Amino acid sequence: MGHTGPHLSRRQVFAGIAAAVAAAVLWDRQLGGGQQVASRSSPPPAPPGSAPDSTTLPPHPVAVNQPGPPEAIFAGDPATNALAFTIDDGTCPNCAAEIVSALHDSGFHATLGPNGYLGPAVWDAHADAIAAMAATGQVAICNHTWDHQDLTTLNAKKIKDELVRNEAWIQDRFGVSSRPFYRPPYGFHDLRVDDIAGELGWTKVMLWSATLGDSIVHPPDFLLQQLQGALTPGTILLGHANHPPTASLMGQIIDIVQKSGLRPVTLLELLGTDPNPDLARPDLANHRLGPPASHSSTTAAKRSSAPTSSPRR
Repeated sequence: MGHTGPHLSRRQVFAGIAAAVAAAVLWDRQLGGGQQVASRSSPPPAPPGSAPDSTTLPPHPVAVNQPGPPEAIFAGDPATNALAFTIDDGTCPNCAAEIVSALHDSGFHATLGPNGYLGPAVWDAHADAIAAMAATGQVAICNHTWDHQDLTTLNAKKIKDELVRNEAWIQDRFGVSSRPFYRPPYGFHDLRVDDIAGELGWTKVMLWSATLGDSIVHPPDFLLQQLQGALTPGTILLGHANHPPTASLMGQIIDIVQKSGLRPVTLLELLGTDPNPDLARPDLANHRLGPPASHSSTTAAKRSSAPTSSPRR
């Protein structure tokens, strides 16, 4: 049977395919502005208790890095009538699960400061839930370093690795950046450490003005008493995902804060992303070698008087 249409050469066929592909790309750019959307990958689960090596982390979106002078921040502006609840570490898997669930179910705004080395055992299981809350602005992430070492004892390379490695994990698991917020473990920091962090874009050294005192185990009544003393405008409240009493009280904590008339906010909502906002109130006197408050009260404590084995902060 003879051909009923014109014969196409191989060159003509390939040219037609190329034209179709080009047209499809142009149409996609017209609809979506030519932007590429970065999605979080789902790496295979690591063995229980193991920490993924930083070189094996999947590609992650590059966060905006705005280097600047570091500022030690203890509280926000009281005029905001806000309270920023920050929850660090995550050494207790069940505690972290209860806390994430309580935040998700209530819509309560808070900031998480997880350590990346705990990811496989604790945080990675909740990555999707945290990422969803972060995407809506309900939750912000603060860089509390990879494995909670005293940064004042480390050299510059190790300090950078603690922050950058944790940031890579945060971006991959939760789809956001921790910049410009970093909290030094135990509250221990100095000008050298802060300058290194500031050069990397972590310009806000997030300390605290009140604490639940839960870096060690206390009975629930003690924690609630600590909370009552923290209900003042502008408070940055420190808590931990390390012990069951805090996790079991999350519902009450949320209810008490909401009924206090204070507005629960993230650090991002309290301070914004500007490296040098008016609310930050930079103060070189704040750069001291000790945490702003002890683990069990709001009384200032100096590092020189800290025990050899300090509770995690």
